[in-house]
Amino acid sequence: MTHAFNEDLKWRIVFLYYNGHNCKKIAELLYISKTTVKKVLQIYMQYTIYSDLMKYPTLDEWIDNVKSLPNNKASGPSGISYEMLKNLNEDNQSFLHAFICVCMDLNDIPDEWKKATIFPIPKLKPFFANLTNTRPITLLETPRKAFISLLNRRLSRILKNNNVLKGNQFAALPGNSTFEPIRMINEIIQDAKENNKELWLLSQDLGKAYDRVNIFMLEKAMERIKIPPNFIQIISSLFKNRQNQVITAYGLTDPYNVLIGIDQGEVISPLLWCIYYDPLLCEIEQRKLGYTLEAPKIALNKFYGEDTSEETEKLTISSSAYMDDTQWLAPSQNNLEKILEIADSFYKLNDIQVNKEKSELLVRYKQGRYRPKLKPHEPVTLRFGSDSIFIIPVSPRSSIRILGVYFDERNTFQSTIKRINDEINELRYKYARKRITDKHMIYIFNSVIIPRIEYWSQVKIYNVKNIGDNQDQAKITNILIQINDASVLAILPEKIVKKYRNNFLIASLNLLKNHNISLINNSLYDWLIPGGQISLLQVLEDAYFHHLFFFKKYRILFLEQILSDDGLLLSTNEIRDKFNIPTILALKWYRKVITALNTNNEILSSINRIYNTNYSNCPITTQQFSRESEADRIRKNYTSKPILLNTDNYPNYYIGTPKKNVDFDTDSFTLEHYKINSISNNNKLEISRCQGCNNTTSTYTPLRPRRNQVQESFCNIECNISNTSILYTGQSTTATRDKHRLIPVDLNSHLHQVNNLTSSISNLPTIRNTSPGSNNQLHTIDKNLLQHFETNSKLETLHIIQQHLKDEDTLSFYTDGSLINANTQAASMTAGFIRVSDTNLITHSFTTTIENWPSSLRAELFAILLSLIVSPHGCRVDINTDSQNSINIIQRIYNNPTFSIRDYFRLPNNNIVINNIVSIIKAKNLTLRFNKVKAHNNNYFNELIDQECKAAHYDSTPALIIKQHYFDNIKFIPQWGSIPIERKLRKFITDSSNIKNYLSFLHLPQNYKYKDIVDWDITLWILCNNGDKAETNFEQHRKMIFKYKLLSEQLAVLEKTKRQYYDRYQDSDCPLCAEEKETFTHIWLCPYQTEAFRQLYNNFKNTLIFGILNQTTDVSVQQLSDQFDLLLYTKNFHASSITFIDIIKGFVPTTLIEWLQKYTTATQRRDILIKAFDKLYEDSMELWKSRCEAVASIEHMCGITQYMKRSISYNTKYKEPFTSYYNINSFFDFSSLNIEYIEYINLLIRFNVAYIDLFAFDTP
Repeated sequence: MTHAFNEDLKWRIVFLYYNGHNCKKIAELLYISKTTVKKVLQIYMQYTIYSDLMKYPTLDEWIDNVKSLPNNKASGPSGISYEMLKNLNEDNQSFLHAFICVCMDLNDIPDEWKKATIFPIPKLKPFFANLTNTRPITLLETPRKAFISLLNRRLSRILKNNNVLKGNQFAALPGNSTFEPIRMINEIIQDAKENNKELWLLSQDLGKAYDRVNIFMLEKAMERIKIPPNFIQIISSLFKNRQNQVITAYGLTDPYNVLIGIDQGEVISPLLWCIYYDPLLCEIEQRKLGYTLEAPKIALNKFYGEDTSEETEKLTISSSAYMDDTQWLAPSQNNLEKILEIADSFYKLNDIQVNKEKSELLVRYKQGRYRPKLKPHEPVTLRFGSDSIFIIPVSPRSSIRILGVYFDERNTFQSTIKRINDEINELRYKYARKRITDKHMIYIFNSVIIPRIEYWSQVKIYNVKNIGDNQDQAKITNILIQINDASVLAILPEKIVKKYRNNFLIASLNLLKNHNISLINNSLYDWLIPGGQISLLQVLEDAYFHHLFFFKKYRILFLEQILSDDGLLLSTNEIRDKFNIPTILALKWYRKVITALNTNNEILSSINRIYNTNYSNCPITTQQFSRESEADRIRKNYTSKPILLNTDNYPNYYIGTPKKNVDFDTDSFTLEHYKINSISNNNKLEISRCQGCNNTTSTYTPLRPRRNQVQESFCNIECNISNTSILYTGQSTTATRDKHRLIPVDLNSHLHQVNNLTSSISNLPTIRNTSPGSNNQLHTIDKNLLQHFETNSKLETLHIIQQHLKDEDTLSFYTDGSLINANTQAASMTAGFIRVSDTNLITHSFTTTIENWPSSLRAELFAILLSLIVSPHGCRVDINTDSQNSINIIQRIYNNPTFSIRDYFRLPNNNIVINNIVSIIKAKNLTLRFNKVKAHNNNYFNELIDQECKAAHYDSTPALIIKQHYFDNIKFIPQWGSIPIERKLRKFITDSSNIKNYLSFLHLPQNYKYKDIVDWDITLWILCNNGDKAETNFEQHRKMIFKYKLLSEQLAVLEKTKRQYYDRYQDSDCPLCAEEKETFTHIWLCPYQTEAFRQLYNNFKNTLIFGILNQTTDVSVQQLSDQFDLLLYTKNFHASSITFIDIIKGFVPTTLIEWLQKYTTATQRRDILIKAFDKLYEDSMELWKSRCEAVASIEHMCGITQYMKRSISYNTKYKEPFTSYYNINSFFDFSSLNIEYIEYINLLIRFNVAYIDLFAFDTP
């Protein structure tokens, strides 16, 4: 056996392994021993996915690893902290790096690193001198932890990207959290409820999981997933020959030897536990003993009303684990006991302690026709391995706690609501009498209460208006993450949503609708029949009706459905795969389609017009002869050699089979030539072995002719691999009496396709490879990418540049973006690039306008995206840009191998553009290098592209727009209206909620007139100005509360007090004048307060005037006083104009801002207003205090005490009287608002205009 054959054998084994064959099947297919297969796979696994695991880290990689370590963590016995490691100079970092490399070389760590200290953290229960009532944490040496964190990061990335751990374990790996198991359990309980199925869920408790890990069995678990031996040796050395000391109140104890377990404080311990526990989870999942979710398959190839009852999709889930928190799921007690029997044997084998009696059982029995009363369940005797436990299932009215979230068998919300109520009540009782400020309470709610409520209720939709906005932000983001997840979690929504029931997923999707958010489904062909311009009836004419039942059954209506993206007719295998057509069913209409396209020039012209091609005959799909096609043939168990068609000397061609052991690393191969004897009418080709011709390059003579066989020589021809396609491949060909071969193939169609490709103006590759995993498909990705943009003149220009650069292997671009009139309705955004040759000549330039989500960063990123689109596959691209932010974002995401869908939705902005950039770099295998160019520093090329981008603002050609359904790595993209949301979803929903709340505020009766005459930006800025955000005091607190009460007219005037204490204040009038009812407006207009109100007005005016005079001397005090009085801020009522009472409430009129603009800058203006309004609030508070003193004296005379006021006699029928201040006819006049909610969101997306700006001055 030669070395070349050995390499080919290894490759075939690996290929079959990754196509789902086990070792036994591979051995049978390749006629080799099972031991050989195992050895090859073991070597391959070790030197492929784990090839970089034990490579020495570079110095930069080590320094980056140290910088990523957290701060403020406890140090080990030596006292060296993470901060010390981070502050090492370059020489010491190099020394530490070299030391780490030695550790990797020796597969061991120093003995001093094996010494640690234990700090026992007490549990909530009393200690009672019992160590089991503590949670001990191990304090290890920080250099060791830095070293292991490097290995942990590498290993976790490998396990995540290659899906090595197959069990439903959702901890330790990047991107995993409690998010997945909580939703999985919720969907299973929901499914059992909706389908009235039996469900047994056991939540078990493992005791001291880390402390019971057997190192020998851990090594075996790592060997199971083919982790390299040297890595296993390093990990084993961490937990062997180690000593610990315990920190006590009296100092350290004597050292003791640790014999078993892994350290609680070790960085890699969570990942090791997952590896250790994975064999059990995999074994139980393979037994298919768990709960099965069933859903009717969406039969897209059947018409409505046809029977689809037999077509179902199934998914069996037996377990859900997060570290040592495990839930076993089963459809019956018998299945659950079988699961527990397997689990118990694993626990005994590995000496894992299980608190069987502490297990919790949730049971949902199948219910009869009539719903029984919610009685407690009877106790159950459950076999747990060799033991039997007596357990009482959770009552239907109670719940079980899993990962901090409560579940019950009815999947209701009562337990969670009760927990939220208890938390709020506890907070109220705890802080009701405490001296805390508004900032304290804001922090407690935003940082403690709301996150807790959000976590507890993450799988429930609640109807609590006060925190409804937070629910929308959390639930909408989470549902997008779930349905786009790449794990088993994404399979659940597809199976549950298909039932169209009232469940959590449907309710979550309804939240999307409430915010006008819809989803772009990137697999539209899975749900709809793709429309087309050419029907099969037009193609086949009368023959169409002969196959009508077939086309109806499989929903094949248009010719475009069986054409590829480049207009080629799909092969029969591709059509079967696309429409799930059984192989036993012949496609008798396929040849008729080929014939029709070869004879009907009108339809062929339509194809050329639609796909921008120039085909002269039926464009069929041909398959390139390659390493991948050979592997695909082996996978399908085809033993016969493929029949090949070579067109090196087209229009002459050769037919034959490849000689044994083709070396695909070279450009040519030897073709065993066959000659054509005849072509039958039924498209069968008769061929026989050529014995010599003018094109013969070598001959083959069998050494041992068969009996009665004449010695013959056969013709071989040396051919180019790239010009060779597969004419036919299959199990065998029919042999005639003359030992000729009959091949069922249409040779003319293949030759026509060669003619198509040589005459086509579309510049497609000569042969489109349809083999799985073929790299040749990447050569058409450039055009495919362009097809995902809206067609316009800009697209055509970009396509031309792309074609000009298709043969380049090195490209240099200068990119730039431009944004003008930012945050206004005149905002404009452009992007472009220039290509500079090696001789510093500009060969190509391109600029375009961009729509939606305007920002300077988006323009810069879009410019980089354009330059990558025109770059050919495998090219080295130099990007010269003056945007360091763009460079940092792309490099951070591209260099993150574990970038997940959750990270995608966390991107603050431009996530679609960034996703495009990273996808193109990977798909085209580009080598990208960024060069930061200093802006406006006389760099000729940078200045040139900057000028071109600025000039492009006045370009009238259409903008270049990415189509919505481009993204193949994201299943569902959120969109508002018809525009994809390219902002962090939570931020977008927050903005959406803010505008809704703001419009609601404007619709209040007392605020109807403020929309057009108040500067909302300054108003809210003054309202929120309450000193340093990081500091608080009671003076600031009282001031802020008074501000809000003034703005919302919520001061405790008597007319409001009567609603709470009606029995005591029902006949009370103003305590000062005793003439009128005391309303909010009467406080300021009361005759008793006339002088105080006039003083308020004068103090406010004088503060503004002296503030202006401090900035300018060009105007006198009297002039300013007269000008202010002309603004007519009087105390008289007016239905549409600002009065001084409105200013007291905190509203800043636009007329006041316009007056101040004449004398001050923006900064000076804000400082003056802050001083004026601070003085106004102080004076108003004094006025209010005098009123409160009067009320207090009256209450004292009437004998009303604080104790009496605690008993509320609330009168809901009492209404506060209206005054002429309100225009009652305008209370619900929504037409008074020029900009409604939908219009605002459109302006936000198109121009990034803040909603506050829309309600101040008219934006130009």
